[in-house]
Amino acid sequence: MSLVCVVAAQSQARFFMQESTSKPLEEMPGLENPEGRLHERDLTSDRPGRTFDSTGSTRHAKEQKTDVKKQLAINFAKQIAGYLEDRRNEFDQVVLIAPPAFLGLLRENLPDTLSKLVIREVDKDIVTKDVKEIQQYLKSF
Repeated sequence: MSLVCVVAAQSQARFFMQESTSKPLEEMPGLENPEGRLHERDLTSDRPGRTFDSTGSTRHAKEQKTDVKKQLAINFAKQIAGYLEDRRNEFDQVVLIAPPAFLGLLRENLPDTLSKLVIREVDKDIVTKDVKEIQQYLKSF
């Protein structure tokens, strides 16, 4: 049984393969999302647009309908799901490790075929840890 371990956050995703529990993790090429590191204010172009009230001549700022940072995170979660889907024949099991909010986005955006392969979810932000530390999270189950 081969396993893929996805260690992700809003700005980066790392992928590790493990042929069996006795074998070490092998890191595969990862994905970057540089916009995930930016603040909301750095992602929007400028001040919100202005509009008139439906009655009268009063002007006010328009509210943004979507949270730009959240939308970028959703898009990145979809990109990770696509990456896994493209390599679907290389593994039998999936482990997801990500901070709680991003773990939820990953879960929501995995196709059913991949969701059925998830054997463990860990809500930790360890994307910057070294391979040995990540291996320890896998040994704990």
